[in-house]
Amino acid sequence: MKRFFVPLAGLAGAIALAGAAMAGSAEEFAAARLAAFGKGDVAALTAGYRPDAVIVMPGAVIDTPEGRRAMIEGIVSEFAQPGVTFELLSQTVGRDVVEFTWKAETPANVYLFGTDTYVLEDGMIRVHTVATATTPK
Repeated sequence: MKRFFVPLAGLAGAIALAGAAMAGSAEEFAAARLAAFGKGDVAALTAGYRPDAVIVMPGAVIDTPEGRRAMIEGIVSEFAQPGVTFELLSQTVGRDVVEFTWKAETPANVYLFGTDTYVLEDGMIRVHTVATATTPK
């Protein structure tokens, strides 16, 4: 398993992707998503979703642009703090699906394990699933 460490201290965000960058292949989507992750660009994060996209996580389905923005702003806020660490454990890309497995630590939480899966349609996120094993500090 290929591993690399990405420090996120002082960043203005978490996972981000410009909509224009998503118009290519799943591989291009994955690369752009990871590159934008460190930028903390809320506008880019939200631009990657189709208008009818859904985010599914334990106990919640977010299906509005306002809901997606609120979730992304929360992630950006938490992961932008000093001392945050993030490690990408694996990345799987196939056709129109991209999956990231990761772990992280923020001042508020230890993410023992996290996974984000994206189902793409025309280069845009149609479905995004999120699951984490999180321990509050």
